[in-house]
Amino acid sequence: MNNYWAGVVCGCCAASLFFVVVMFVNIEQTNKLRVEVTQLREEVADHERIMRAYEFYNWQYTLKMERRNQ
Repeated sequence: MNNYWAGVVCGCCAASLFFVVVMFVNIEQTNKLRVEVTQLREEVADHERIMRAYEFYNWQYTLKMERRNQ
């Protein structure tokens, strides 16, 4: 009977230790993902700025060509 409770206590300690390790790994992965999402947002903002400039100059060129054709 004494060995039974020793096993239960050791099992609980092992499960708790495993849970703590899994949580640390999860936190580390979450931090890495947060950094990656921040970088991707910066890239998307840069691409959006470039596309807005492209659309503006394309619009100006289209107006210029329409005036020339009239």
